[in-house]
Amino acid sequence: MGYTWYTAKKTYLHRASPLTKIAIVSMMWFLAFIFQSPLWNALELFTVIGVIITARVPFTRFLTYIKIIVPVMLIFLLLFAVLIRGGEILLDIGVIKVTTGGISAGIIGSSRLGTLFFSTIGILLATTREIDIVKGLAKLKLPATAAFLFMMSMRFVTLSMADLQTIREARRSRALPERENTIQFIRNLISIVIPLFIVTIRRIQTASNALEVKGFPPQKHNVYWLRGRLTIGEISWVAGCVAFTAIMLGLRLGLGWFT
Repeated sequence: MGYTWYTAKKTYLHRASPLTKIAIVSMMWFLAFIFQSPLWNALELFTVIGVIITARVPFTRFLTYIKIIVPVMLIFLLLFAVLIRGGEILLDIGVIKVTTGGISAGIIGSSRLGTLFFSTIGILLATTREIDIVKGLAKLKLPATAAFLFMMSMRFVTLSMADLQTIREARRSRALPERENTIQFIRNLISIVIPLFIVTIRRIQTASNALEVKGFPPQKHNVYWLRGRLTIGEISWVAGCVAFTAIMLGLRLGLGWFT
């Protein structure tokens, strides 16, 4: 597993401005919660996946994360379908009742989660270098310190997943069982979470010491590379995404669309 989601390619997403992709992903986030319909939320999710496919972003780059997010999406779907009641009853087994309202809520919840994940990882992080994202955020007048800490947080997620993979491979090399029963699964979970927690704390301490030695937070004289002006294209994309989101919100609240 690599230490970054970025994959160098020559596609329209890779050539697009980081600020443009930030605006598009932010719009996708807002639309995911504006939509309150299984059809529209699922359509948005498939649109995001379609954009990733057309941009030839390799899914193998974040396959480990997909193996985690897809089961979570299925859990969302099942939990909402069982716990939320409403509409026509499709399945009635004792205390378990599956209704059309529950299935709709499950599709909406899982689609939202998938949209947030695939839009952020597939459209933005897999096609944009971290330094370019920081520059894009700086163009929005976001303080350099805040932009840097944001990217540090994203990097820690990647490193934590790499640590998790290393711990699991170490367990396999020692012929430790992955999963036999519920008790064994809980034991395995503890033996994985504790080392992961310790490694993460150590990395945070190391990063903190390194930043302190380098005189963090940066001053104006050493962040000249963050300075940049918005281009006409970036202004147009940001304004277009904001306007489109506002229109969708107005249709949702005023006319009751997308429900």
